[in-house]
Amino acid sequence: MKIRSAEKKDIKNILSIGKKEMQDFSFKEEDLVSYISDDSHIVLVAEESSTLGFISIRVSVDEAEIDAIAINASNQHKGIGSQLLTTAIDNLVSRNIVNLLLEVRRKNMSAFRFYKKHGFTTTNIRQNYYGDDDAFCMKKEIIKQEREKIRRKNEIILAVESSCDESALAIVKNGKEIIANTVNTQIAEHQKYGGVYPELASRLHLQNMPKLVKYLLSLKDFDFSTITHVAFTQGPGLPGALQIGSVVAKTIASYLDVPLIGVNHLAGHIYAGEFDKPYSYPALALVASGGNSEIVELKESMSFKIIGQTLDDAIGEALDKVARLLDLPYPGGKSIDDLVSGKEYPLLNLPKVNVDGYNFSYSGIKSHVARLVEKEKEKGSLSEKFKLSVAYSVQKVFVDQMLDKLFLAAKELKIKNIILGGGVSANSYLRKEITARCKASRYSLSVPPLELTTDNAAMIALVASKKIAINRMCKFDAPTSANLDLEIEGE
Repeated sequence: MKIRSAEKKDIKNILSIGKKEMQDFSFKEEDLVSYISDDSHIVLVAEESSTLGFISIRVSVDEAEIDAIAINASNQHKGIGSQLLTTAIDNLVSRNIVNLLLEVRRKNMSAFRFYKKHGFTTTNIRQNYYGDDDAFCMKKEIIKQEREKIRRKNEIILAVESSCDESALAIVKNGKEIIANTVNTQIAEHQKYGGVYPELASRLHLQNMPKLVKYLLSLKDFDFSTITHVAFTQGPGLPGALQIGSVVAKTIASYLDVPLIGVNHLAGHIYAGEFDKPYSYPALALVASGGNSEIVELKESMSFKIIGQTLDDAIGEALDKVARLLDLPYPGGKSIDDLVSGKEYPLLNLPKVNVDGYNFSYSGIKSHVARLVEKEKEKGSLSEKFKLSVAYSVQKVFVDQMLDKLFLAAKELKIKNIILGGGVSANSYLRKEITARCKASRYSLSVPPLELTTDNAAMIALVASKKIAINRMCKFDAPTSANLDLEIEGE
């Protein structure tokens, strides 16, 4: 059976079926000619070798009304009426029609039950509407009901990220498919300060977030009202910046009347690589970013135990400080990587760091480099050769120290699944070296796509999906925390 828009050739059959099967059918040929060619009407026919039935609906601005629906007597009770109605409703949904209305005779209980089965409710009874009979006035809130169907079929998360100097929003479907992922970076505004200026970051979030929301609302192929959950970065991060994202997320969740999920920013970085492939457990995650450097053990999904971390600066922060010594622009880690990527330069004799366990430290190396730079400046300006040698050596020593501890932990804990995450995971030497070491040890490696290495909201949505699965939503008065504990994220 085929359901299609009616054409002029169908008019004769529509009139014949309507007159035979409907008590109050009053259509004339000229009416149907007008309806078929007019956008203010939807007329569909069901056919096989002949016309089986039809439906006619009159459409206004945001409401529509069923004029007639009839099925040939020999084809009734075969679901044809249901298919015609469903197809018509799909058409109305695409036009953003809110309500579908109709009147049906009180005595026509079979039709009344048909409409009730399809979600119509009685709104009024008109006495003697048909002269010899009353009319049930019925309504179906088609936009609301169809959106609820979509919501039941799919988990669609809008996520907000604002922990530092990136304003970001994302929409992710079923924890896998990125529908939208938009980031407004503040790098240019912070470069004059040589790093992130917290007060400025908060003010820029206030400016940028409305623009990002407006962008999502402008997406032509996405219905904002189908969002099922809203997530936000609850911490760790800059206190003021976190608050801006929290307010944005809570406002949207409240407006849409959907659940809210707070997400740990570090968990987002850890799971960013799962957009590429599912993780296997147990696993060790190396989080390398501007504000955090940890080795995290995951015995199972959403189980976090920090077994190693920096005792002073995070690797990204340490690279930024060395870059400033060399007069390289912020962000320093990227500037160093861009300067020496894919090449080798004379390696400086930098001090080796001895730190207990799986921890690491960068302050001693950084202080040593500062003294080297100071001595070099006493001779005059820093030579290009000196800058290249320092940048190359620092990047190698910083990364190698972190990887040495990571692979020591993997060996001792007998864990063969490695995860890399965080902004510094975009570093070309780190990606190359961890890949080579995993290959040599026959370990599985998960690395995020480059576009998901920096702070983004897609990774927040992915973790939110995992928290939804274990029923870990939060209340609307949930606070943000600049030092949110990663280890409680999956509890």
